Amino acid sequence: MTPLNVALTGESGELTETFDIGPTRYVRHQPWAGLEPIAEACAAAGMSPIVVPYGPLAAGFDDPDVWFVSDLPRPAAALFGTLDRLRASVPRTSGLIMVGGYFSFCGFDGLGGWQDPSSASLLPVVMAPDSDAIQVPEGVRLEPTPDCPGDLAAILRAAPPFFGYNRVDPGEGSIVLARFAGTSPALVCSGEGRRRTVAFMSDLLPHWALSISSWDRFPDLMRALCMLAAEGL
Repeated sequence: MTPLNVALTGESGELTETFDIGPTRYVRHQPWAGLEPIAEACAAAGMSPIVVPYGPLAAGFDDPDVWFVSDLPRPAAALFGTLDRLRASVPRTSGLIMVGGYFSFCGFDGLGGWQDPSSASLLPVVMAPDSDAIQVPEGVRLEPTPDCPGDLAAILRAAPPFFGYNRVDPGEGSIVLARFAGTSPALVCSGEGRRRTVAFMSDLLPHWALSISSWDRFPDLMRALCMLAAEGL
């Protein structure tokens, strides 16, 4: 069986640090990238991850089986050509997973920007117009709904707690597969077709998911989410 090709994009940019020492100022710019734990989990699950470098999408980049988007603001996706590619390939040839964060969905103070009409229809959720990031210092666990397949439900129940998420409503025709503590949607997918759009509303890196990358079932979770996007329910 051919491994799923998963294109990982986001979680990268340029970090600017300013050092002020009296009247002397030094500004340092350096790149940052944080998708390695996701890539490692995908590889451990038998998939073929492709980390998309920060910047414009390379000419000739083939459509993957699944696009995985994490903390990539919509304006950056538009600038880099990623948004156009998503609109052209999802769900015709590719599934899509977006996971939560300050720069995902609407995001903190609207920094994600995916509620814009140019991108909102790609996702199976209805986003807030201004800000949707919710902090949960005490942590919250996933609770599968009756619509969640058994194998996926078992993984979600066993997942460690999450300490924040993006608050959304399910879109028309979408399926809520899990909630946070029985309330806000945690995992939502589009309702039809082989290729699906999937919204996982918390992070899968140590921002809101402090121990997820060291969890022994993290590769199982990544494979389950990617299979959901690539093959449907």
